[in-house]
Amino acid sequence: QFQTMCSDGSGGVFIAWQDARNTATTGIDVYAQHVLANGTIAPGWTANGVRVSSNLNDDTFPFVASDHAGGCVIAYGLFFVNRAFGSDYDMIASRLNAAGAIVWTSTIKSTAEYESPVGCNYIASRNDVVILYQYRLVSAGGGNYDLKASAVSVVNGAIDSDFDVCTAAGDQYVGVSPLVPGPNDTWYAVWRDGRTSNYTVYARLFNGITGAFSGSWPLGDGKPVVPDLYYHSTVRAVCDPSGALWTAITTAGYTGTGD
Repeated sequence: QFQTMCSDGSGGVFIAWQDARNTATTGIDVYAQHVLANGTIAPGWTANGVRVSSNLNDDTFPFVASDHAGGCVIAYGLFFVNRAFGSDYDMIASRLNAAGAIVWTSTIKSTAEYESPVGCNYIASRNDVVILYQYRLVSAGGGNYDLKASAVSVVNGAIDSDFDVCTAAGDQYVGVSPLVPGPNDTWYAVWRDGRTSNYTVYARLFNGITGAFSGSWPLGDGKPVVPDLYYHSTVRAVCDPSGALWTAITTAGYTGTGD
C-alpha cells in the first residue's frame, strides 16, 4: 500500500494511500486519514480511512498536501491498460475538508499520454496546490520521461497554470522525494537526469509557479547538484529553514561499489 503524508500545520498529519480492500469491484482505490497531534483521528474521518476514489480502473500513487483550511488536496494516477496507444495514466485530484468530506474531484490530465503525479505542495500566495508529475509521450510511439507541473485552485479544482519543470534530452526519473517544500512558497524539484550516461541528480528551485530568479538557480532544465562523475541512483532531499536544499544520494563508482 503506497502511502504519503504531510503536516496539517497543527502538529498532526494527513496520510493518503492506495488500498486493495475493494479489488473485486473497483480495483485499487485511494484512501486518506487525518491524525491529530494527540494521535487521535480527526472528527468526521472514519477509523479505517476515508475513501477518496472508486473508479473501475486502479487509482494509484497518491500524494497529499494540506489546503491550509483544515483539509487537504490529494493527487493520484488513474491507470488505463491498452487504451488507444497502450498503458497510461490520467491525473486526478480531490479536495477533502476538515470533516473528511470530498469537496471536489477534478480531472487534471486526461490524454493518451503517461501523466502520473509524483508530489504536491500548497502555494499560499495563489491558494493553489502545485502538482508535480512525470510525463511521457505515448501516442507518437513513445518518448522520454519529462517532468511537468500543474497549479490547481484549492477553491474549485480548476487548473490555473501548466508549466514545464524539465524537458531535457534523456529520461528524467524521480527519486524518493522529488518535490521538496521550502519557506515562503518556494519548492524544489529533484530528480535523476538522463541527459548524460551517469544519471546525474538535478534540481530546480521554484518560487510559487515561477522558476527561481536567483542567478545561482537558472531557469530552464535545472542544474546538477553533484558532479557528473559516477552513476547516481536513489536520492532523498529535504529543505532546511533557511531554504537550502540538502540531498543524500546513492552513487556507484566505476568499479560498481555503492557509496
